[in-house]
Amino acid sequence: MAQDVAQHCNAFSLALTLADPTKVSQLRALLALQRDAINAGLSTIRSLHYARFLPLEALGQILFVAEYDGPSDTFVEELARALKAPLNMLLHEVKAGPPLPIELHPEDFKAYVEKARGLDTSPFGAYEEKTVQQVLDTEPPPCAGDAGRAASRVGDEATASRIAGPFSLLMRLEDPHKLPELLSRLADPYTKGRIDAALRSLDYVHYARFLPLIDRGALMIITEFDGIMRDYVMDFAAALDREFSLILAYMKGRPMLPVSEYPAEFWDYVSANLVEDTGLYSAYPGKTVLDIVGADKPKNAPDQPRGPAPAVDQTDVQGNVLRGFRPSKAFHYYLTFPDASKGRAFVSKFPVTSGQGKPSNDSVCFNIGFTHAGLANLGVPQPILGAFPEAFRAGPAARAERTGDAGDDALGNWSVGGPTSPAVHAVVSVLCRPGADDAAARQQVEALIVAYGVQPQLCASGQVYAIKAETLAGAADTIHFGYRDGISQPRIEGITDLTGRDQKANAVAGDFLLGHDYLNSRGGRYIGKLFEPLARNGTYAAFRIIEQKVAEFEHWLEVTAQASGLTTEVLAAKLMGRFRDGTPIAKYDTPASDPTDDFDYAGPDEKSTAGDPNGLRCPIGAHIRRFNPRSGLVLGLPWGRHLIRRGLPFGPRYVGKDEGSVQRGLVGMFICGDLEAQFEFLLNVWGRRDLSAYGLRGTQDPFTAHAPTRFHLMDGDKGCRSIPVDRLTRTLGSLYLFMPGIKGLAWIGSGIWLQGENAALAQRMMAVATRAQERGLDPTSPAFRNDPYPSYANRRKGSPVEKMGFEQNSYWVFSHDLVTKVCDPANQNVFLKPGRNRLHTPRPFGISAETDDGLFFMDPPRHTVVRPAMDEVFATAIGPVLKSVQAQADALVDSVAGLPRLEIVKGYAGRIAPWAFMEAMGIPPGPEGAPPDMERFMVEAWTRAMLSGRSPSLPAELRVAGGTSGLALHSYLAALAREQVGTDNTCPMASTHLMSGLRKLSCSEIAPPLNADEVVNTASHFALGGYLSTEFLIITGIYNLLKHDQWTRLHDEPALIGKAVWEMLRYDAPFQMADRWVEAETELGGVTIPPRSKVTVVYGSANRDPAIFTDPDRFDITRDFDAKAIYGFGHGIHRCIGERLALVVASAAIGALVRKFPNARLSSKDQGEWLPDPYFRSLTKLTIDLT
Repeated sequence: MAQDVAQHCNAFSLALTLADPTKVSQLRALLALQRDAINAGLSTIRSLHYARFLPLEALGQILFVAEYDGPSDTFVEELARALKAPLNMLLHEVKAGPPLPIELHPEDFKAYVEKARGLDTSPFGAYEEKTVQQVLDTEPPPCAGDAGRAASRVGDEATASRIAGPFSLLMRLEDPHKLPELLSRLADPYTKGRIDAALRSLDYVHYARFLPLIDRGALMIITEFDGIMRDYVMDFAAALDREFSLILAYMKGRPMLPVSEYPAEFWDYVSANLVEDTGLYSAYPGKTVLDIVGADKPKNAPDQPRGPAPAVDQTDVQGNVLRGFRPSKAFHYYLTFPDASKGRAFVSKFPVTSGQGKPSNDSVCFNIGFTHAGLANLGVPQPILGAFPEAFRAGPAARAERTGDAGDDALGNWSVGGPTSPAVHAVVSVLCRPGADDAAARQQVEALIVAYGVQPQLCASGQVYAIKAETLAGAADTIHFGYRDGISQPRIEGITDLTGRDQKANAVAGDFLLGHDYLNSRGGRYIGKLFEPLARNGTYAAFRIIEQKVAEFEHWLEVTAQASGLTTEVLAAKLMGRFRDGTPIAKYDTPASDPTDDFDYAGPDEKSTAGDPNGLRCPIGAHIRRFNPRSGLVLGLPWGRHLIRRGLPFGPRYVGKDEGSVQRGLVGMFICGDLEAQFEFLLNVWGRRDLSAYGLRGTQDPFTAHAPTRFHLMDGDKGCRSIPVDRLTRTLGSLYLFMPGIKGLAWIGSGIWLQGENAALAQRMMAVATRAQERGLDPTSPAFRNDPYPSYANRRKGSPVEKMGFEQNSYWVFSHDLVTKVCDPANQNVFLKPGRNRLHTPRPFGISAETDDGLFFMDPPRHTVVRPAMDEVFATAIGPVLKSVQAQADALVDSVAGLPRLEIVKGYAGRIAPWAFMEAMGIPPGPEGAPPDMERFMVEAWTRAMLSGRSPSLPAELRVAGGTSGLALHSYLAALAREQVGTDNTCPMASTHLMSGLRKLSCSEIAPPLNADEVVNTASHFALGGYLSTEFLIITGIYNLLKHDQWTRLHDEPALIGKAVWEMLRYDAPFQMADRWVEAETELGGVTIPPRSKVTVVYGSANRDPAIFTDPDRFDITRDFDAKAIYGFGHGIHRCIGERLALVVASAAIGALVRKFPNARLSSKDQGEWLPDPYFRSLTKLTIDLT
C-alpha cells in the first residue's frame, strides 16, 4: 500500500458502494446504534484525530472519513482491529467486497482499501505539525475550568454552537466528465495557496479537504469546525467567494452566483446538500482551534474585498444614519396602521429629515422605520415583502434563539416586540438638539397622527410618544453606568473623516446602505433581491430598549474590588476595556481623559502601540474587545462586523440610591445593512457565546449577558482569576425596523401599485421583481455556456429586461422589440455607447473611460463626423481582400486535402480570418530576418489573450494577462500608426490599407481630426470585432451545418450560401450582446433603470424571438431572411462597419470547404468547449472528419 508522505494530518476516506443501494438507510440506523462501541474502538487508535461514517443515500454509498498521523499501512491495520465488527457488517453489503471476516484476511482487506480509498485532494490542517498526543498535551486556556467539555448544542443544526462540529457537503456535477478539470483548477498552486490562507485565517477550521467521488460524478467538502454552522459557512464563503463560485459553476442545482452577491441562496444550497453523519469521533473533544494554536497566533486575514467608494446621495438617506445628529432628547412613537390608505397618506406627509448638511443647535431630526408587518399593513405587495431577509421578516422575538435572548431577556418581559405586547407597525423618532423646541416638533408629528387615523401606543404617563430618552443631567455623553459613550463609531470611507490616527478597520457605505452600487466589506451587496425603488439608500435598525442595573453594578464593583485588590475604577475599566472617561486600558494604566482609538490588541509583531494578545492589560472578554477585536485573534472573519450605534439614556440619573422601583437604561438604534450578519452575530456570537476568542470559555460579555456570568482577569505571573459578575442589563423590548431612503418613503406613500394609469406599470415592475427572485440566470455556468437560448426564451416570456448580477452588473434586454428600441437611432441620446466623449467624467467602464473613444464607442455628434469618413477608408482597405479571398480559401482547402480530419479553429477558421484582417489592416509579416509572419503572430496572440481576459469565469491571473495583452496591442498599434507618414512627417504615405487610412483621418480629412487615442482604440476594436467575429462565424457555421444535417444540402445547392450565412448569423451570432448605458433614469419594458447604469442588448436572444422568426430554434439554411431583423452585425448607426468583409470571407471559407469535402461530418472525439465569455459565441476546438 502506498505510504503517506506527511507525518501528521493525513486524510483517509473509504468509499463503500453497496450491492443494494436501498440499504443505506438501514445501515445508517445500525451505525447510529453502535455509536458508543465505534467511538470506544476508535479511541484505541492513538494516531486518530477525527473520524465519522457518512451514509450517502443519493449515491448508494457509505463513506468512512478520518484524519490521522503516520503511515497509512499502520493506520489501516489499526482500523481493522478497532472496527472489525462494524466493518464486517458493512463489507458484507458491498459490491465485490473482500473475503470476510477481515481479521482472518488482513491482506485482502488492505488490498480492498487500496482500491476503494478516495483520492482526497488539497488537505488542510490548522495545526498539521502537531500529533494527536501533542494536541492532548496542549495547555488549556486560562480559567478554562470546563475547557474539556464537549460543545453544547443549543438550537437546530444551523444555530448550535459546537466544538469540532462536522461539516460534510455533497455536490453533484452537472457534467461528471468535468470533475478532473475542476480538480486541476483547485490544485493550481495559486488557488490552493488562497484556499489554505483563507482557511488558516478563519481560526475555526480544524481540518478540511476536497473528496472527489469520481465514479459518482460528485465532489465532497469535508471539514471539522468550531462555532455556529451558519456563521462558519458564510465566513467560509466570504473568504473564498471566488473559489466557491468556481466550484459551484460546475454543479447541479447550484445557487445564483457569485456567492458574495447571493449569500442567502448559497446557504440554502448548503443546507439542502449537507450529509448527516452517524456520530463524530474526536480524540480531543472540547478543544477548539484557538485552544490548540494559542493566543499568540497572529490574525492573518486575507485581503478584504474592496471596490471604489460610490458617491452617497445624503439627500436620499435619512438623517442620523450615516452622520450622527447628536441629539439631547429623543421621543419615540410606536404606531400602527389600521387603514392602509390613511397610513400611506401619513407616510407621504411625514416630514422626514435627510442626512444632508450639518445640523444647527436648534435642529430637529425626524426618522421613521417600519416593521415587516407595518409594510404589509401599508399594502406593500407580497412579492416585494417576500424579498426581505428572513431576520427582518421574522422579527427579533422569533429570532430569540439566534440573538441569545434568554433568562431575564425572555420575551414575556418585553414591553414592545414581544409575543404578548401590542403590535407595532412603525417607530417614529423625534430627535432634538439642545436648542430645539421639542414641544413644537412633537406637536407636528402628533397632528399628523390624529389627522390620518394612525394609532399610537401611549406611554405610562399618558403621552402620545411611547418612550423618551435624553442626555443625563450634568453628565452629557455618558450612559447610566458612568461610561463615556459614542467614542468608537465606524469610520466610513467617503463619509467620515479618515485622517485621524485610528487602528480600526474602515467600513464602507455598503455595510449600512442598500443599493446595487454599494459593495459591502464582505464583497457582496446587502440589497439582495429587494425592489430597488423601495430599498435604495435604506437601511435596517435593531431598535432595542435595555435596562441598566446601575445600583447592582456599583454594589458589585465595591464588593469585587475589595476581594480582588483592584480599585473600583480599574475593575470597571477591565469590564469595559476603557476607563469611564473613555481612556483605553490597552494603552493607559490610569484614566488620562484620552478616548483615543489609536490602539490595538495584536501581538508585538503587528503594527501596534501596545501588544496585548493575552489580555494582560485589556481582558479578552472586555466589552469593547469582544465587539471590536481590531486585528486581534478572533474566530472567523471580522470583515463588515460593524454597527452604527445611535442611542440615549432613559430614566433618572443614579445618584447613590433609588426611592422605590426605578427603571433606567438605554434606548438604542443599532444600524446595519444586514441584521443577521451584523447585529445578531455581534450580540450572540461575539457577545454572548464563549468560543469567539482565546480564553473566553464559560463567559459572556458582562454588559449584554442574559444571565449572571464569569469574567476572566489575567494577572501576570499569578495567572487567571475568574470572577463572578452579576446580571447588569436586561432587554425590555426590541423591534427590527427598515428605514427607507427618502425616495423609498415617497414610493410607499404614493401607493403607486394601486394608482390608475400607473398601476399596470407598477404591476409589471413587481412581476419582474418576483420572477427575478424565482429564477436566476448564471452566465458563468457550463449549462448557460453550452446553450444560453433556453434561458433567453424564459426571459423573453417573463422578464424581457432583467438586472444581472455577477461581474456583468447590467440590465440585460432580451426581446427583439426592446433590443430594437435600444438600438433605434431615434433613441441614440438615451441609450449611449459606453464611451466618454459625451460626458467628460469617467464612466464605470474601466480603462476605456480614461481614453478618447474609438469608432465603436463613439456617440453623436462625433460619430456622425467620423463614421462616413471611416466607411470610405474601410471600403478602400478591404477591396484587395475581397478580390483574393476566394483564391486564398481554395488554396487553404487544397493544403488539407490529404488529411483524414481537420481541426477547424486553429487549422482553418483561425488561418483565413486573421489573414483577411491582417491584409486589410496593413499588419506587416515581420521585420527582415525574423521568422515568417512573426509580427502577425504576435498581433493575433495579443488579440486572443485580450478576448480571453474579458471572461469573469476565468481566474484573476488569466484576466490580468488579458489586460496586459490589451496594453501591448495598444502600444503596437500606436507605433504602427506613427509609421504611416511620409518624409515630411505630416501626411500618410500612399497606401490602401486601414492603418494608413486611420492615420490619414488624423491629419485634416475631418474636423477635428482623429487624435491618437481614437486611432489606436478604433484599430484595436477592429481586431477584436473584426477578424475574431468572422472566425467565430466560420466555426459555428460549420458546426451547425454538420450538426443539423444541412451540409449536404448546401453542397447540392451552392447558391444557398448567402441565405446559409445569414441563418448562421441569426442562429448563433458571434457577437451575442453589446453594451449601452443610460445617463438618466430610464423606463424600459416596465423596469426603471437607474441613472448611469449599464444596459446590455442580447442579440442572441433577439435573433431567437418567435415574435419575429417562425420556429426560431430550428436551423434552416433555406429560410428567407430580412437582414434588418437579424442582429448579426448590430443595428442603427452602430451597425458593424465590417459586415461586407465578414459575409464575403465566411461565404468563401465555408463554401470552399463544403465543395471540397461533401462527406464531412463531426468527429466523435476531440471537441472543445464553448467560450466562457457570454458576449461571444464560438467553440475552443472543432474537429471534423473529412472522409
